[in-house]
Amino acid sequence: MASAVFSTWNALPPIGPLAISYWLLLIAILLLFIDSTAAKLRPLVPMWIGLPILALVIVLIGNYLFPTEPAYLGSRFVYFDAATVADANPLIRAVQWGIGLAALPLCLATAGLIRSTWIPKVMYAWVFGIAVSGTVACLDFVGLTSFSLNLLGFENAGARQAGLTFHPNSLGISCAMALPIAMVGASRRPRIGTIFLALLIAGAFVSGSRAAQAGAVAGVLFTLLFVPSSRRVIVPLSLIGVGLGVALFLSTPDLFRDAAQILRFTEGSSGASDVGRSELAAQGVRDFVERPIIGIGLEYLLFAHSVPLQLAAAGGILLAVPMAVYFAAALIQGWRVGATIGDPARSYVAALAVWMGVGLVSNQLIDVFLYYPIAGIVAALSLQQARQLRLAAPLTA
Repeated sequence: MASAVFSTWNALPPIGPLAISYWLLLIAILLLFIDSTAAKLRPLVPMWIGLPILALVIVLIGNYLFPTEPAYLGSRFVYFDAATVADANPLIRAVQWGIGLAALPLCLATAGLIRSTWIPKVMYAWVFGIAVSGTVACLDFVGLTSFSLNLLGFENAGARQAGLTFHPNSLGISCAMALPIAMVGASRRPRIGTIFLALLIAGAFVSGSRAAQAGAVAGVLFTLLFVPSSRRVIVPLSLIGVGLGVALFLSTPDLFRDAAQILRFTEGSSGASDVGRSELAAQGVRDFVERPIIGIGLEYLLFAHSVPLQLAAAGGILLAVPMAVYFAAALIQGWRVGATIGDPARSYVAALAVWMGVGLVSNQLIDVFLYYPIAGIVAALSLQQARQLRLAAPLTA
């Protein structure tokens, strides 16, 4: 659970090549391996979990044996000084990504077999960590603290806040993803749940991420429509919305101006950003056309600023297709298991759907915090299959 809490706090100094949450997760994997081996438990994880890992290995080997021409790489459009990003070791990047893709789901599935209550506890711990980051962002926004400035060493433009993450977009997408799960939690524990909802909504707002703000609204509506228990929080959600509006109306002129800047949906409020993203997307298409099979390399995985384009550009068809299967299978099987496990599993699907929607115009892809909803889905699937086998055991013995 500690790893879940820390997963979005990627502005904290790393330990060696990995953030603190990765080391905590690796420790949890080791302890769970010992426990599950002693108890002779083996999680029943779906086959699609391994597809991206196999694809990563193939793409890594392919780009090592047949690297992209340096002349082409030198001619690529770069919207910002991304030298340190491009210099990232592709093997380290693949390992970091693989931890979220496969190790985290396997870990939570194993924990769920040992004690089924650990699945929702870990997911709520993930929500708690995001809510804390949202709290920090709000305190920084009103000027009471300067945590983000002290951690990152700079302030983001336009009063946008990052909380305990390294970028406002990461704060925004994490808050948007956490909202569906928090809504189900609030339906069971209204008091503390309403506080979490308020912090997550405020965090998405002060992040200034248009995609995350739109994703938060879409996620709330989707959850209200398809997750019945979440409808108990309609009144608290309405009060939070009204309270946020009143707070902004009564705020100081400076805060009101900053809030207006954060809502960047108006024409001209983010023109430079839009132009830059369009050029990055065009470059992603050119990268895919240049090397459609294995891509130009995992060093460029985060450049196109659109998850589908990033996958196609960096890893070609060999990476994009397995990842499409991975995400589609998680959504479909997660929705099916929700009919048996209940609304918590459906809230994990809603959180994943928010990420998939926001990911069309954002580049968040490899951070481990993004994969907690998929881990929850895989754990629910494993638990359901284990229960079915135990129920069927007396008949087949």
